[in-house]
Amino acid sequence: MQRCPTCNRTYPDDAPPFCPQDATRLVNDAAASNLPTTMVSPSYGNAPQQQYAPQQYPAPQQQWGAPPVNRGGNKTLLLVIVGLVVVVGVGLTVYFLTRSGSSSTSGTSSGSGSKSSTASNPFVGTWVMEGQDPNNTLRFTEDGKFYENWGVGEKLRGTYTVNGNRSTITTVSDVHTEYATLESDNRVKWEGDSYIRK
Repeated sequence: MQRCPTCNRTYPDDAPPFCPQDATRLVNDAAASNLPTTMVSPSYGNAPQQQYAPQQYPAPQQQWGAPPVNRGGNKTLLLVIVGLVVVVGVGLTVYFLTRSGSSSTSGTSSGSGSKSSTASNPFVGTWVMEGQDPNNTLRFTEDGKFYENWGVGEKLRGTYTVNGNRSTITTVSDVHTEYATLESDNRVKWEGDSYIRK
């Protein structure tokens, strides 16, 4: 037997677990199991009826397992990643195109001697020893070659690399290293002598 602790009415064991009068949860009552089921008399003229009615309960919800996956979030993340890859690709393309375009146009010379250098290689051009014969020249090319002319014709002296304002020259004939230092945009020092841009 089950009993309502609020109104003390009793109900059979197969009755719903809540009191139909006050919705209080029913408790098992061993002492009440010997008592008859409480009947409530209806209003005049009707036969007595039991006062519990079947109730419907919602189905229990699962409380385990992973929550459903939101596929919309994955699409957004994928679109963001693809967008970033495109932006970086376009940026790198523009960078390399403008870099290669500027080095090919800014190193061009006018007339017989180079008057300008490239932004990436300030040594490029022809240099004349300060206070000496203007035919005595040094010339640094964009492709890393170093030429000298002491009035008898230009000859390849070696190759060079640039690190900041210093050029390291590896000579061809006697395979030793020399250094040229850029003192300004128009002055370079090589082997103790100063040269100015021609």
